[in-house]
Amino acid sequence: MVSIFLRIITLLVILQSVVYWINLWTWVFSLYSFLILGGIVFQIVYIVGVYTVIHILWIRSSDIARQNSSEFMILHVVSILLRMVGELLASVLTIFGSGWAILILFAGDFSGLNPFRFLISNSFLSAIFLIIPSLSLSFFFLIGFYFLAEAVLVQVDIAKNTRVIRRYIEQNLNPPQIP
Repeated sequence: MVSIFLRIITLLVILQSVVYWINLWTWVFSLYSFLILGGIVFQIVYIVGVYTVIHILWIRSSDIARQNSSEFMILHVVSILLRMVGELLASVLTIFGSGWAILILFAGDFSGLNPFRFLISNSFLSAIFLIIPSLSLSFFFLIGFYFLAEAVLVQVDIAKNTRVIRRYIEQNLNPPQIP
């Protein structure tokens, strides 16, 4: 059920991305001539980013569909979903942060695209100051969500091992009979 829901979300992301991509082209062609090349590069980065998001959603929905029915199946699904969230955050921050930095490089000090325009007048430094936090946050989100996913799976292993130990003790140790 969850995998079907993720595949529906994937299809909705595709539709929304196509509409947004078309709207971006109208924005790109409304820019000044020297900014159009930056807008085209950003469009290419946008396509790569959308493909990455779609690919992650599709792969993780397939992983969920392949899960066998087990006692702790929901925890395995939660683990996969946590990994997916970390991968989505990391890829979106990395790809779109880099695309935005490239657009700033082309735009220079001309447009309001530069978030650091009041602090730094150099577009190259602004792009660097945009890429470094996006890569750092991507790394920490990915590691953090993978850690949470592994913590969920460790809880499953603890529950299974506790059950095995309890059964072993119940079978091999006979408590004394009270008369």
